[in-house]
Amino acid sequence: MILSKPFAIACSLAALLKVSAAEESITLSAGFMEATNFAERGEDGTTWSGFLFDLADVLVDKAAADGVTLEIAIDTVNGVLSDSFSYNEALASLDPDCAGELCYDMILADYYHTAERSQIVTFPQPYSTAYITTFKMTDTGAYSSIEEANAGGGSVCIRAGTATIDSLTPITNTVIACADNADCVAKLKAGECDLWATDNQNGGGAIGDEPDISTTGEFLLDIFWLTNALKSSLEPKVLQWMNKWHYDAKVSGDISSLEQKWFGFTNDFSAAYPETMSVSAGIIEFPPFAEVGEDGSLAGYLADIAEAIKAQAENDGTTLTIDIDTANPLNDYTYNGALETVSPNCAGDSCYDMILADYYHTAERSVIATFTPSFLSTYLSSFKAPDGMYNSFAEANAAGGSTCLWVGTATHDTVGADAATIVDCSDMTDCLTKLEAGECDLFVEDIRNTKLATQDTSIVCTEEIIGDTFFFANPMASNLEPNMMVLLSKWYLDAGAAGKFDELEATYFGGDGGTEGGNEEGEGDGDGDGGDEGEGGTSSASRSGIIVSAAVVVVATLLI
Repeated sequence: MILSKPFAIACSLAALLKVSAAEESITLSAGFMEATNFAERGEDGTTWSGFLFDLADVLVDKAAADGVTLEIAIDTVNGVLSDSFSYNEALASLDPDCAGELCYDMILADYYHTAERSQIVTFPQPYSTAYITTFKMTDTGAYSSIEEANAGGGSVCIRAGTATIDSLTPITNTVIACADNADCVAKLKAGECDLWATDNQNGGGAIGDEPDISTTGEFLLDIFWLTNALKSSLEPKVLQWMNKWHYDAKVSGDISSLEQKWFGFTNDFSAAYPETMSVSAGIIEFPPFAEVGEDGSLAGYLADIAEAIKAQAENDGTTLTIDIDTANPLNDYTYNGALETVSPNCAGDSCYDMILADYYHTAERSVIATFTPSFLSTYLSSFKAPDGMYNSFAEANAAGGSTCLWVGTATHDTVGADAATIVDCSDMTDCLTKLEAGECDLFVEDIRNTKLATQDTSIVCTEEIIGDTFFFANPMASNLEPNMMVLLSKWYLDAGAAGKFDELEATYFGGDGGTEGGNEEGEGDGDGDGGDEGEGGTSSASRSGIIVSAAVVVVATLLI
């Protein structure tokens, strides 16, 4: 049920800012792909410059504005991945199981965001767009389009291992694969192919002021988003923040300045916004996040988030429809189990583009689904009986005290490794009963879930913060059409920057930490529905958190 009046969390929310700006730092290792204007080798063969190197500096500045010291350690010795790999092959350097010298946290490159690649890596907000076109010999070129070349028996040079060759091979009769842009240009000049197909930015950079080669002006397929690539198994806080900092770099105008510097033009993305867009969504029903009325309508926090996202889309000239399946809520699934409904291999009626639910964004889930920017967060704390002798988890461990932990939760998996003595309990009620009975000295769980469950009891919050922050976000299908994925993420960030998530927190959770929250680690009823981190079932005590908006990111690390 929804509480009639919000209540404040006793444990101070200000304590979430336990990590100061000076203490918070992130270091990411990076390889890169060499490309004209994007990443260029200096005359000495060892120094590098280009749009991507300048962008890395901008990202560092955006992180600093959020109180985070970001270091992007670019490997300019061994990390020139284009020397050994195609664009597709280089993604192996971001594989969670990558071993050896050429393994990185990110790749600075002019990657096309494609559905196939999204199932391998995570793409942050794009920095530009591009489209595929063709180039020909200005005076001797016989064809002005791939269609003409197909009809006349002509051939098309395309760089191997790129999204361009993956996209155009099915519609091109004769493809001549080349190793890189220079090889494609050489083959075109030598008459080994009639056209060269690439994106407008790479093509323009590669031919420079070359008078013998010119663009045909044709527009092939759709607009591609250009972006860097991140390892999907990075800590969720890093994925969330890197997404935000790329977004900040774009909306601040810094990327436009870099585009003007390196390419001679700016790109406002306006051509990429469709007039209409429709996405399907499953839901996990739990008030106040999501509740289906008798008439089939959806109410609650997530319903209002959906409306906020649609409003942001409208600001960009797109009429967004979110087709929410209220007739078949995913209440019988665990949270992890429900992710199969956004799997690329999903089959059946319950397959969706996204799920509206109070999901924790975890590293394990990031390799299954792609998560939207976060809209809430929470953290762990400890609770004790009124006469309890320990005031912190560390104090209890040092003295050999015992800690009640909920079996099957992320809390048990992480905190359990540090607990001196664990007392297992089956759900929230069992843990609190054991705590009150003196069977354990402390109970550690989510502050919001536990505060709600203990509001009418004498159990005391110790006021400590244990571990790091959980971020809530909505999972999207990793093979979702890239334009949908990019724009949905942008509109979440837009909503956060506009303060909409703060407004919703105040409406639903009282504005200072919340009333009721999500049920992800909810108390089980034994029948398998509801929260996946517990023993099954939904919770009478739910969880929420602190807003992590595009404008302000809480300075704290993430518990995974």
